[in-house]
Amino acid sequence: MSNIIDIAIQSGWLSAEPTALERITTTAIITAIGIIVYLFCTKVIGEILKRFAKRTKAKWDDHLFTPQMIKALSTLAVAIICFSLAPLIAIGSPGSINLINKAGQIIILFAGIRVVNTFITSFYAISDITNVKRIKTLRGVFQVLKFVVIVIGIIISIGILINEDVGTILAAMGAYAAVIVLLFQDTILGFVAGVIMNAYDTLQPGDWVVMDAMNINGEVLETNLNIVKILNWDNSIATVPTRIFLEKSFQNYRQMRMEKSRRVCEKIFIDINSVATAKDSALESYKQIVTNWNQNAVCGEDRLTNLHFYRYYLEQMYAPLRSTEPKQPVTHRHIMIKTLQATPTGLPVEIYFFTSATEWVDFEHFKAEVVETAIAALSLFDLRPFQSPAGTDIAGIKA
Repeated sequence: MSNIIDIAIQSGWLSAEPTALERITTTAIITAIGIIVYLFCTKVIGEILKRFAKRTKAKWDDHLFTPQMIKALSTLAVAIICFSLAPLIAIGSPGSINLINKAGQIIILFAGIRVVNTFITSFYAISDITNVKRIKTLRGVFQVLKFVVIVIGIIISIGILINEDVGTILAAMGAYAAVIVLLFQDTILGFVAGVIMNAYDTLQPGDWVVMDAMNINGEVLETNLNIVKILNWDNSIATVPTRIFLEKSFQNYRQMRMEKSRRVCEKIFIDINSVATAKDSALESYKQIVTNWNQNAVCGEDRLTNLHFYRYYLEQMYAPLRSTEPKQPVTHRHIMIKTLQATPTGLPVEIYFFTSATEWVDFEHFKAEVVETAIAALSLFDLRPFQSPAGTDIAGIKA
């Protein structure tokens, strides 16, 4: 700084005790230099960088040389040049020069912080150009990086103002650590939750999640430092603190979508009084309907029930769904038709298998057809579905 002042005095540009007019003139000149530098950086250098980015095949430079980055770098350049020339305004006033020096250092510091945070934003955009959804879960980490840069800048600026080093300031702030933790509790917990979820890859934008405790059932739109934004299937948007996904259990259907494999698990309740041993003509009729019934049944052929043939009939009916036709839902793993423990509402027969019809509408239509055909097939085996009597049934009972 002193070199610039000495040169200005020795060259006769400024006197050792400048007049008010000289100070105003110097201020105007420095301001004009700053404006020229800013315009040159944004209009000339900025345009050159943008044209260079457009001509290259790479995509990362399009996100790096953004208008925000060019403006941030231009502001930093102006701050450095004007800070170098600013003491000329206060020649002959050591106190004013000291004040200008501190103000200039702080301005340069925050201009540098703006550049760093703009670069962090650009780096996040560069990381996302491959459309890898997992990188979106790191948004909270990028937010924390920005926050840390700002905090460091504030600490350094305080040190500049009070002429103390950063270590002394941090030691003083240690006494207020508990207060800081209390004030930023949600931010800290959200950051920890974000890091853990990213490490274990438990949540990504696009995932279908269900959390009964929070009445959530929908697709993740966005994850960041403090909240997870979810579009519920009723078209409402839920915003949930990130830490909640560590504190409460939830279901993630990402694997189902990736494998194109969704479970069908439906129950048909049968009137237990309609279950009977298959005899004579009924047995022969069932054998003609069902070709894959279990001929090695433990109880013996003479004791097989109509429900036995019904279960194998359903397996026979759903087995062709294993075909690989493009428009046919494909099942895999296993098909199980089993009876469960009897209940006051009848004997449950559970239909359990997997289908590749994972999309909501297709799956619901497919599942409905499975249930409908299973109910319709009951009459083939002289079985009745269980149904509580309705008002018309009671009214039809004769006294």
